Formats: sequence, C-alpha cells, structure tokens
Amino acid sequence: MSQNSKKAQFTLLLLLLNLVAGVGVPFLISLLSPTPLTLGEGTLLGFLVLMTLTLGEILFYVKSTHDLRVGEVELWEFRRGVDGVIGEIRTGLHHVIADDNLRDSFFLDHYRRELELLQKRVQHTISKREVLLDRHHIDSTEVLLSLYDSPDHTDFLATHVVSDITDDFDVTYQVYFFAWLERLKSRKVKSIKRLFVYDSIDEFSRQNAWKLAAYHNSGIEGLEAKAIQRAELLRFKSDYHITDGVEDFGIFSNAYIYLGKQRKDEQISGFFSRDETLIKNYTSCFTALWNSASATPIKRIVPETTSPEQLFDKRFRLEKIDVSNEGA
Repeated sequence: MSQNSKKAQFTLLLLLLNLVAGVGVPFLISLLSPTPLTLGEGTLLGFLVLMTLTLGEILFYVKSTHDLRVGEVELWEFRRGVDGVIGEIRTGLHHVIADDNLRDSFFLDHYRRELELLQKRVQHTISKREVLLDRHHIDSTEVLLSLYDSPDHTDFLATHVVSDITDDFDVTYQVYFFAWLERLKSRKVKSIKRLFVYDSIDEFSRQNAWKLAAYHNSGIEGLEAKAIQRAELLRFKSDYHITDGVEDFGIFSNAYIYLGKQRKDEQISGFFSRDETLIKNYTSCFTALWNSASATPIKRIVPETTSPEQLFDKRFRLEKIDVSNEGA
C-alpha cells in the first residue's frame, strides 16, 4: 500500500471519529444531564464538536505541511551551498594546476590528501551515522553551539572531567560559556544537567575548578550540577554494558550524543552520533547516575557562588579553598 493511500485512509478514519464525537457528545450530555438537550441544542452542539475537531486537524495538517516544506527548502539551500563550495574548490584547484609556481607534487599531493580525507569522513558518516570531530577548540565550539541553536534540542546532559579544567580559561571557552548561558536564560535551552567527574575531591581546590563548580550554584533556572567519582561513573557504565572508556560525553535531547575520545591542550577528538541505541543507553546511564546516592549535589562540595565576571577574572581568587571534608 502506498504512502498516499495510508494517509487517505487515516484522514477518513479521523473524519469518522469526528462524526462519532459529534453525535456521541450531545447524546452523553442528554443522558447524564437532568435536563436533556432539545433537538436543536443537540444538533448545534454536535455540529460545533464536529467543526472544532475537524478544524483542529486541518490546522495540524497545515502546520505539518508547512514544517515539511520549510525543511525541504532548507535542505535544497544547503545542497546548493555545498555545490557552490565544491565548485569553488574545483576552480581553485584548476588555478593551482595552471600556476607555474604551484604546479608541483607538494601542492597537488597536499590537496589530493585533503580531498581523500574529506571523502573518508563523508563515507564514515554515511556508514555509521557519525560525525568525527578532531579539531581545534574554536571549531569544536562552533559545532556545539550549532546544536544549541536547533529548536528541537532544548535539554542537555553532560559530564565535565574536573582534571581537564585548566588554570586558564581560553577565549573560546568564554565564547562557548556565554553562548549557552544566554540560550539558557532566554529559555531556548530549557535544561542543562552537568556531572562533574573527579578522582580526588581535592581536584576542586584548583581556582578555576572551584569557580566553575561554584557558578552552577548561581540559581539560574534550568542549570543543575552534581559530582561523581570516576570509579562510580565507570561502574554505572559497566552496568549498562557501555565499555568504551569515555568519560567526556554530552546528550542533546535524545537526538545526538557526543563522545569525547581525547582532549589535549586546544585539540579535541571525538565524534557525534545519532545511533538510537547508543543514545538510549547513555541517557539511561546518566539518569541512573544523577538519581543515585553516589552523585553529590555540587553545592555540598563547593558551597560558594560565583558570577560570570568572577569566573573569568584572573584577579578574583579565593584566599583558601578546603574541600577535603566535603562531598562524597
């Protein structure tokens, strides 16, 4: 049976249900009411019920069709943009070949390797439904923020490895921080839950770790944080049969998952996936961790509060930080 035939049958079924509701509602009211409806009242009420339900379904179909058309337009614009970029690359390579100063094996081999790498990445995405990420923090920040911009991704679950928090917040981290903060305050992002992963509670004593943890106590609606020991994280993952060893991960509204493989200085390596089973397992694991007794509210470890200005102000320091007796 074709898709159009199924839609036609479904539409006919809805119309029949509307007719049943149009007849049944006045009948039930007359049956249950001490004063039965007159024939005119029942007919008018039945007509209003039928028209209301039908109008609601028409509006739903109109909205669905509009959203579908908008998506198709965006897809075609993206394809045109990709075709344009590929055309510019082809033209540029022709110039490289035509220029006597560039026409040598070094330049040609370089761009052939770059194109082969792009081809492998595209094929990897097609076969595994993943997007590899191995780039500078600036580029990875743009990738993450593009996910926040989607109206479909309003909830974010993430871990943050405390030992990865450096003594200096670079500019790209500040850009990323203020971008998701603005989206959270404007309710474009409704919820951010973050699990700080640590080996030793003393890791929170470092200035930037303390300030970042303390910021999550600032009372912003939708922003929550807890802390979990690395051993507990790995134990829970094992219970959910997740044995990839990843500690740095983020889940965007059950639509995407980011798994960080390595972070060294400004270079980040990992991948984004839309694998439904992977997302489901990680979401269940995160939720179980979050609700477990092993997860400590961050306020019990770092009770102070910091503002964004204090967070990124190197001159703002805590005279003495002692968290050894706090938390788990």
